[in-house]
Amino acid sequence: DPSTLVIVVGDNVKTGKQVARGAQLFTPPGNVLCGHDIAIIELDTEITAITPATVAEKGVLSPTTTLRAVGYGRRDDASNAGKRLSRGGIPIVAETAREFETGEATCSGDSGGPAFDEQSGAIVGIVSRGVMPCASPDAHNVFTRTDAFAALIQEALGDTTGAGGAGDGADSPPDVPPDGGAGGGAGHGHGHG
Repeated sequence: DPSTLVIVVGDNVKTGKQVARGAQLFTPPGNVLCGHDIAIIELDTEITAITPATVAEKGVLSPTTTLRAVGYGRRDDASNAGKRLSRGGIPIVAETAREFETGEATCSGDSGGPAFDEQSGAIVGIVSRGVMPCASPDAHNVFTRTDAFAALIQEALGDTTGAGGAGDGADSPPDVPPDGGAGGGAGHGHGHG
């Protein structure tokens, strides 16, 4: 039931403002998660307090691409989740047609959060899974590629006749402090704008 998804805007999950709920959920067909770990939520209400980010629908990754991950997960294995954090300069170390792996890790609670291409500002990936402990020097994360699901994104955008819909605007990632934290954030049952 998409209406159980609460959309919160702000820097902290506990103090952020609830602005919408899910109205419809778009997911890849089937029940295989690995390589298909993406969902798009159509909202029940338009959110005007944010500028939507551009989502990359064509292959833009290269060996020199660096990412900024944003999220509401933990900073490390001992900290609490819920505060928006960001980490930039993240290298891509491996990629397949549907996923890529980074050379640095996000942490628990960051699943579902975005990875922005630092050059274009477009969302190029969604945090799928990682390893524990997340602060380990050998920790890596796997992200689902947005360009691998261009048809699903277009289906969702074409079907967003409700008030919410998906974004199609900003050319740069949200203004987040480069505080060395990790990114992402749908892991708490909250969508983050």
